[in-house]
Amino acid sequence: IRTVNVVDTTAPVISLTGANPQDIELGAGYTELGATTDDGSLVIIDDSEFVDAEGTYTIYYNATDTSGNMATEVTRTVHVVAVLSVEDRELDQVIIAPNPAHNYVQVLGLSDGADIHIYIL
Repeated sequence: IRTVNVVDTTAPVISLTGANPQDIELGAGYTELGATTDDGSLVIIDDSEFVDAEGTYTIYYNATDTSGNMATEVTRTVHVVAVLSVEDRELDQVIIAPNPAHNYVQVLGLSDGADIHIYIL
């Protein structure tokens, strides 16, 4: 009598759904885009590092099949970026001079008390 044991030694392969890296706006919160495995194993997602603050975070994906084979961990990088915005204002005329500008910019036509903030990225 010969006994033959068929043993599964193939680990699942994890595939991310959606963008990697993922860019989100500050204050929007993290929405998981998902992941799957090639054998239908459950994907365990660890997003505990994520904080809704400007910065870069890592989301970790792991899976183990019914035979105990562990997938190679997959990660998604999430960039939380601040969005520059301005209040809507209706102006009759705004002049920026000189055009093109090299070392300075002069803005004319704004109401008294108006603030201008220029961000150079």
